[in-house]
Amino acid sequence: MAEIASTPNKWAVLVGITELPKIPFKLQGSDNDVRLMAEILQNRFAFPGSNVKILLDSEATRAGILAGCDWLLGQVGPDDIAVFYYSGEIATGSPHKSETLDDLDRILATYDYDGKDMLTTGIEHTEMYQWLTRLSSVTPNAVVIIDASHSGQIGPVADARRQQKPRYLYLGACQTNQVAYVTLIEGVTHGAFTYALGQALIGAGPNATYNDVFRRTSAQVMKLYLQHPQLEGDADRPLFGTGSTEGARFVNVIQRTRDRIQLNAGAVHGLTTESQWVIYPAQTRRVTDKTRKLGVVEITSVGATQSEARILSEAGADAVKVGTLAREELHYYGDMRLAVEIRDPAHLERPVDTLTKLLHESRLLRIAEPNEHAPVRIWVMPPRDGAGKDDPAPQLGMLKEPTWAVVDEAGRLVMPPYPVSKAQYLWDLRDNLEKLARYRNILGLRNPNMNSPLAGKVDLIIKRLTPDGLWEAAKPEPETGVPCFAEGDRLAFEIVNRHKAPIYVSVLDFGVATSIGLVYPPEGGSAPVKPGERIEVGSRTGDEVLLFLPEGFPFVEDSNNTKPSSWLETLKLFATAYETDFGSLILQDGMRGTSRSLGDSTGLWQLLDMGLTGYGTRDRRPVDLPPDQDWTTVERSFLLRRRG
Repeated sequence: MAEIASTPNKWAVLVGITELPKIPFKLQGSDNDVRLMAEILQNRFAFPGSNVKILLDSEATRAGILAGCDWLLGQVGPDDIAVFYYSGEIATGSPHKSETLDDLDRILATYDYDGKDMLTTGIEHTEMYQWLTRLSSVTPNAVVIIDASHSGQIGPVADARRQQKPRYLYLGACQTNQVAYVTLIEGVTHGAFTYALGQALIGAGPNATYNDVFRRTSAQVMKLYLQHPQLEGDADRPLFGTGSTEGARFVNVIQRTRDRIQLNAGAVHGLTTESQWVIYPAQTRRVTDKTRKLGVVEITSVGATQSEARILSEAGADAVKVGTLAREELHYYGDMRLAVEIRDPAHLERPVDTLTKLLHESRLLRIAEPNEHAPVRIWVMPPRDGAGKDDPAPQLGMLKEPTWAVVDEAGRLVMPPYPVSKAQYLWDLRDNLEKLARYRNILGLRNPNMNSPLAGKVDLIIKRLTPDGLWEAAKPEPETGVPCFAEGDRLAFEIVNRHKAPIYVSVLDFGVATSIGLVYPPEGGSAPVKPGERIEVGSRTGDEVLLFLPEGFPFVEDSNNTKPSSWLETLKLFATAYETDFGSLILQDGMRGTSRSLGDSTGLWQLLDMGLTGYGTRDRRPVDLPPDQDWTTVERSFLLRRRG
């Protein structure tokens, strides 16, 4: 087994744009920002001068920046530190007819940006994200810093929700709907964010983390401007180093109005309504029984990257204020029952009443509330001669008799269609819905504890076989953001333990037809992985992982689809501090035998039991667990495409 490299190299690309001559448009201080960052990286953090590439103005064309990105990608090794810094302008446009500012296309302006042909003279933020995804598949120590208006977060919200945390770290000057200000310091103009960040980096101690400098940076910027810096990724890593520190993770209080506060974390960070958070002083690094508590708040609403909370208790008047820190104490998992909506254009009351009664009897399902967005919709389809693309379940085409059609949010069938005339199929329909509820519950299961010692310490890398017979990390496709395989392909994956202690690992496959299978270890149970150890599965003769579509899937072929069909499949790694047994985690049969393997006292078992059976309380649960009960998950998705 190979050991993780202990002497990483450091590389950086720094981009500064002070003018856009084709618009024309002048920017202030970007060149000074680049010089400041170059000096800090080289003199404070030992980046070799030959490893720092600087692109200013005419060197920072679209071609020049992309070439710099490719250079950085080509230089870094598996554990190297890679930094991309940009100071300039982000334009917002709507070539895809987006409706809200958060959805607008954000264009990284280049020196040759003309303001018209945005997608060929600028660099779209999704293009940057795709490059960053490739970079972070090589090294987990990738850092991107953007000082520009509308910088926001770089990763899609859906992607951020799918994974526990991205492998990269991103620092942005402000929210998507905000501008980035400049500041004049002793006659020299800088971006306010870059200058504050630079001062925090210069003053950082030897064990400082990105969280430490981000808190100082954001507090300084928000004190002077209506500008909220953004942070995305594992912020407890040491500055421009590898690994993580053991300090507590916090989020900032960024606004207070009477008894309401706003936190700079939201759905992408795993926050949920009704969870309770404790407020600590701004300088807090670690939490013990003696750490002073300023108050307790309860989350009342959760946005993508921010949340609102109500103050439940407070140590004194205005003790909870902007700049103080919040840490979750009790996490609310919510209702794990799958919400189902029934639509009856066929006007068949009797079978609908029977199905409604069956759904009410289930502990895993519930009828959606009026106006609630339900992830699953059941159509009672009347007979029809054909279907247009805007009709419900158009892939069913002509229907000779009333039919049950169950679809997801995207309108895809999640089970075979059933004739309404045969009442026995109602039980099959309910059983399949319960199977789907279990599938979604376990796939969505994550440890909410941001202070878990295992968080961010385990990697799962999907690999593909090249035409040369070599195994390499599977790169995401530009259109989808995930790798794509064809049925019949071989797949391999690598597990890396970056934790300081042994862990026990199991990898489950969440298949395209709502099935869960154990792919590692093949004999069941969980396999121990030593600190610093890498384990590769699927690349050797005898342990091949072949990809295929289940017999009878898809349930109905879409005759209007001119491209080869593809479906999302996910590998989910469970890493625990104790030996576990997922061998009996059979989706169709529920939680058979697992309680004996995990022990009914562990937090993970209680959540699995709740997600698979519907039994157990859904009250708030403590996020801090004893070290011997710690656990984490990692998900890696890919598309499985039909050949042809």
